[in-house]
Amino acid sequence: MRHRFFLVLFLLSLLLSYVFASTPQKEAAVTGRKSIEGIVYKAPWNKEGQYVLKAEKYNVLLIADFGDAYALSKGARIKAYVKLTVPVGATNPGEFDYRKYLLGKGVRYQAFVGEGDIEVIESNPVSLTAWGASVRAGMYASLEKFLGDRSALAMAIMTGEAKSIDDELKESIYRSGLAHLMAVSGTHVVMFLMPFRKVLRTRHLNIWVRNLLLVLPLLFFLVTTGMTPSVFRAVMSQIFGIIALLLGRKSDSLNVLGFVGVLQLLRNPYSVYDLGFILS
Repeated sequence: MRHRFFLVLFLLSLLLSYVFASTPQKEAAVTGRKSIEGIVYKAPWNKEGQYVLKAEKYNVLLIADFGDAYALSKGARIKAYVKLTVPVGATNPGEFDYRKYLLGKGVRYQAFVGEGDIEVIESNPVSLTAWGASVRAGMYASLEKFLGDRSALAMAIMTGEAKSIDDELKESIYRSGLAHLMAVSGTHVVMFLMPFRKVLRTRHLNIWVRNLLLVLPLLFFLVTTGMTPSVFRAVMSQIFGIIALLLGRKSDSLNVLGFVGVLQLLRNPYSVYDLGFILS
């Protein structure tokens, strides 16, 4: 059992997180319109016209009546004048719970905004979240330029951002059983890392330098894909595998999975509601 310490710790953390998430939380008063400042960006799971506003105390899902705007999608510091509302939860047993879905994404409130409700304070803020969103926006612009209509599918496979895929193509993908290609996870991480492993293996580098350099593309992939639970699990497992190799230790997959699970629950206890976390 001592060799499964982090697995046991994870199971305990999972139980505590579930109890915490299931306990009704007293929401802050959201009556009237208020001014909120923070980093706005487009997360991979956002639909057309949706953004996440990362404020100081909580995250807000902004639903814009003007669709997608590049200035906001790529990440910016803004001040939004909005009326916050608590997302509606399930009203019947077994029904899809939209509130829990958003909590699993780290979002507590939602708000509808128009162009006149937003003031851009800083176009290029210093933020990992904004940087990742900027990379995704730049990738999509480049893919659209060279691939045209096929850019949406390429973007979905690379980052999990499937908002631009038309409904007919999306339905065809689901029917063909290939929907997992758009759910970025461990397979994508391994494939992304392959060329870096090959290139670094041909260089005259010692094992420490070669393996530590592999951490950089892993972190890049993590931030670019929005640090979703499935990618977080896959990337951190790879990093801990590299550390174990360098220290001459055997990597225990269950122990690593348990430790990564604890880290994810510390980031967001409501991850117990996220399908990507559950499947991971």
